[in-house]
Amino acid sequence: MSHKYSNVKLSKDEMDEKVKEFREWISTQPDLPQNIEHLLLLRYLKTYAFRLNRAENLLKFSFGIRKKNPLIFTNRDFLSPEIENALNICEMVPMLKTTPENYKCCVMRLIDYRSELFNFNDLIKLFFMVADVRLVSLDPNPDNLAEGEVPVFDMKGTTIWHVLKVSLSTLRLYFTYTQEAFPVRVQQVHVYNCSSLINRIMILIKPFLKPEVAAKFQFHAPGSDTIFKFIPREVLPEEYGGTAGPISNIKKVWMKRFHERRDYIMNDSNWIVNNSDDLNNNKKQLEETVKVHNGLCLPEKIAPIVLRRFLFSCYDDVEKTKNLIKYSYSLRFKYSHIFFNRDPLEPIARKIFQLVDVGVPMPSLSPKNYRVTLNRLIDHDPEKFDFDNIIKCFFLAADSRFSIIDHDLPFNINEGDVAIFDMTGFSYRHITKLSLGTIRCYMKFTQEAFPVRIKQIHLINVSSVLSKVLMILRPFMKASVSELLISHLPNTTTLYDHIPKEILPHEYGGKAGSIYDIKRDFVKRIEDQREYLINDSYWKPRDSNNNSLNVKTQQMNSNLKSLSID
Repeated sequence: MSHKYSNVKLSKDEMDEKVKEFREWISTQPDLPQNIEHLLLLRYLKTYAFRLNRAENLLKFSFGIRKKNPLIFTNRDFLSPEIENALNICEMVPMLKTTPENYKCCVMRLIDYRSELFNFNDLIKLFFMVADVRLVSLDPNPDNLAEGEVPVFDMKGTTIWHVLKVSLSTLRLYFTYTQEAFPVRVQQVHVYNCSSLINRIMILIKPFLKPEVAAKFQFHAPGSDTIFKFIPREVLPEEYGGTAGPISNIKKVWMKRFHERRDYIMNDSNWIVNNSDDLNNNKKQLEETVKVHNGLCLPEKIAPIVLRRFLFSCYDDVEKTKNLIKYSYSLRFKYSHIFFNRDPLEPIARKIFQLVDVGVPMPSLSPKNYRVTLNRLIDHDPEKFDFDNIIKCFFLAADSRFSIIDHDLPFNINEGDVAIFDMTGFSYRHITKLSLGTIRCYMKFTQEAFPVRIKQIHLINVSSVLSKVLMILRPFMKASVSELLISHLPNTTTLYDHIPKEILPHEYGGKAGSIYDIKRDFVKRIEDQREYLINDSYWKPRDSNNNSLNVKTQQMNSNLKSLSID
């Protein structure tokens, strides 16, 4: 979708009439908010020279993306801890004057260079919050809508450690929206204070850049004045050799506007509309009505996408979903040694991810919209096989995966999971390392408490040891799950009868890239979500501080962990 401004000039009355027609069309669209501001509608119209049908398509596409990405476009508050932190490490400051061509300029830069504070997802969320305020704010020339945007990205302080924290899925969302769904036209993109790192950054973003946008990039070395060939000094702040005053003064103007528009940004109904079968309404009902199960309360918070997955796995039956949620979180408390006190950055977790692939999701969905996950030993040494911590990392990875949106699917949720367990290297000595208590925990949770529909379980590269493994698992395995098991001998191609090669990694004859690269990206995503995963308010029941419950649970966990196989 390419945006094209034109020199069409309409009177105020003519523009008002166009907006009126636009609103009449919006009133027939149940998936669109009905309270879109006048100025924002004008921008959508201007983007396509006031051609109503093109503006309608752009508006629908834009709000469709928002609905598919609620983690970025909802639950937004300039005073939330996450956004306040983003504001403390990065400045996104729109300039108060336009260029002679009537382009608006916005300077973006790091002000705290510590990479450990850098949260890419929060910064992108902040970017769109700032953009949404700008789109409903009068332009510097209020009688003449701006003709386009000129962003300036100052690279000072950016290191390879910042780049490594970039989420590719969020990066894709950013470029899809800014190139195809924004009611503005990007005229130039300036990258200031460039270093040798810019080459790596361009390699990273190039797959997401449209050629016509890539051609608009201009690069400026530190200390150079080449940017003034494009942006006059009177537009830029003092810090960039301009005459528009210190950037702190310009920022104060916009911070005031951000807080004046706080309620507008926070009101999700301005951005996303849900239909009568809307899962968010059911989510709210779940939050309000699910209270206690077996004496244990739910956590203080449950991520909205996780609530949706519970509801989806129960085929939208709210009562069944309530029971599933109660049971799921009661099991977490019961098996606290598996589900609590976990950190993807702690040494034991890093070691497990080096030794084992646990629940690694393939990049693409199957033709039936199933998510395929791979589990296998990397190091076959039984002495390094730490079963309890492997299962702990399995659920850590699963919790990370379930909080990620499946884009371009109804309700952003895949239809189900297909698990692959590669038995290569698994021996009788590994079996002796299994703990019955942890097996019971794993089987109970994955069969009865997981917010996902299990579709198939593939055991590949099987050997004679499989019969011993199944003998241990059978007492814990439901008949319905047993029917999902499919075994594949080594050096056979029967797996492709169920899973297309396009889904699988190179190591399994597929075309989805190497498992090393897929796993690296997945572990990076888990680490990016560390704050979410270690935040007890998402996992621990609210009365988990109850001493009698804790004593009983600790005793039970101790007994469970002592049950190992001789």
